[in-house]
Amino acid sequence: MKIKTGISYDIHKITRDGNVIRLGGVDIKAGYSLLAHSDGDVVFHALAESILASLGLEDLGTYFNDKDLSIKGIDSSIILNFALSKMNEKGFSIGNICLHIFMEQPRLKEYKETIKNNIAKLCNIDKDNISIHAGTSEGLGPVGEKRAVACLANILIYSK
Repeated sequence: MKIKTGISYDIHKITRDGNVIRLGGVDIKAGYSLLAHSDGDVVFHALAESILASLGLEDLGTYFNDKDLSIKGIDSSIILNFALSKMNEKGFSIGNICLHIFMEQPRLKEYKETIKNNIAKLCNIDKDNISIHAGTSEGLGPVGEKRAVACLANILIYSK
């Protein structure tokens, strides 16, 4: 059995143009939205890129360039499914996923299980193999100053 890991971080700037953000495919009323070329789902972006990293492939921007107007507003589940298809083509499966979402507000306690279930379904893995943590940045940096939302993703994959 061959084991690989990948890690990725994604961050998007907060904008006051809307009041909903999408995290892990789940729409969350936040009182703000995220500036992005896609739907701005930092969880799916970090997760997809961690899969690509574990496979030794290029970064997300290589495949989904933010200058490409044909993908403006793209649903990030398409991005995640792209990475999953690359993983499947290379004969790997997901062992576990660890996610840490950084944001000041809203609190994610009531959303974490829904996000976990959504990721488990899309990735075709048991939800017990997914860990989702959420935390603030204690008032520090762009997240702490309520200027951004970020996610760190770590994945373990293994050959079938």
